[in-house]
Amino acid sequence: MKRRQRPHFFKNVIDGLKDRISARSPGGNRAPPKNSSQSLLSRAALDILHKTNPDYDNHLFYTGRLALRNILRNESVLKEAISKQWDKTDAGLIAGVMVDVNSPDAAVYLANFMKEYKLPDDRVPSAIERLFNILHPTSCSL
Repeated sequence: MKRRQRPHFFKNVIDGLKDRISARSPGGNRAPPKNSSQSLLSRAALDILHKTNPDYDNHLFYTGRLALRNILRNESVLKEAISKQWDKTDAGLIAGVMVDVNSPDAAVYLANFMKEYKLPDDRVPSAIERLFNILHPTSCSL
C-alpha cells in the first residue's frame, strides 16, 4: 500500500470500528476515576519501559510490556488511556501492546496511531490482523 493511500485506508477502518463500538455500547460511557490505582500502575509500567534498554535487559522490557498490556485490558483504564494525549514515545509503547488487547477501543487507538506514526516492523502484521478481526470477526483471518 502506498503511503498516500494510508490515511484514507485507516480513516475507513476507524469509521468501521467506531460503528461497531457504538452498536455494542448502548449506554453512555462512564468516565474512569481520576488517578485510579490502575492508571498509576500503567504510568509505572511506562516508566519501566522508558528506563529499560530493550537490547540489554530484554526480560525487564518484556515484563514491562506484559504488565502494561494486562493493565490496559481493564476497560476503564483502556478508555482513560485512549482519551489521554500521549507524547510520541508513550503513544508508541502503548500502541505496541494494544495489538494484544482484544477490544474495539484498542483497535481504534491502534488505527489512529498507525495513521500518523510507524509501528515496529515486527508488530505491523499483528496490528493489521487485529484491525481486520475486529472489523470482521467471523470472516477474516490472515
